[in-house]
Amino acid sequence: MELEEILQAICLNNDYFDGPSVYGHLMNTGTIARAIAPQVGGNPCVCHLGGLLHDVGSISNGRDKHHIVGAGMAVRILKYIGVNDELLIDAVRRCVLYHRSSTDVGELTIEEKVVRTADALSHYWRVDHLWKEGTRKAMTPEETKDWLTKKFKKDWGKIIPEIQSPAGQQKPYGPSAKELYIQAMARLDNLYAGANAL
Repeated sequence: MELEEILQAICLNNDYFDGPSVYGHLMNTGTIARAIAPQVGGNPCVCHLGGLLHDVGSISNGRDKHHIVGAGMAVRILKYIGVNDELLIDAVRRCVLYHRSSTDVGELTIEEKVVRTADALSHYWRVDHLWKEGTRKAMTPEETKDWLTKKFKKDWGKIIPEIQSPAGQQKPYGPSAKELYIQAMARLDNLYAGANAL
């Protein structure tokens, strides 16, 4: 069984989160990480796997300590699909463990930074899904806008400086990081305006 099939099965058979949305986020983060890796000297395989698995712990455990739970799950999943390279497995485990900015432990590897960056950029692509998450949490439109504004600003701080710069393109994947940030904030303003118009 392929990794993507396993993640799809886990996501779609879970009631805790919006499975299709989480699956899309995992796939998007893995794709972005693989595209960014060569631009900053990272290992595309490690970055891709780390991106695909970075939020796997949230599927079964919720957001609380999902990076810790996910690191262990990532190891088990990789071994299940036949990955035998212990250095690769450990590098991916570390990407999952350290993808959150609240888990700073000193200097990160370039692969860990790439997965953080890809996770942040993926959030900018998912404004509508994140808005719905606020609704599911029974937040008011004001609370949701405030939460996402803070999240997107915090995400900007997770992005590798080379990717933040105007020349920092993830192409061929898409627009620059700055363009994505601006588009995400504009979409958030539109969603807020639409919610208040009701």
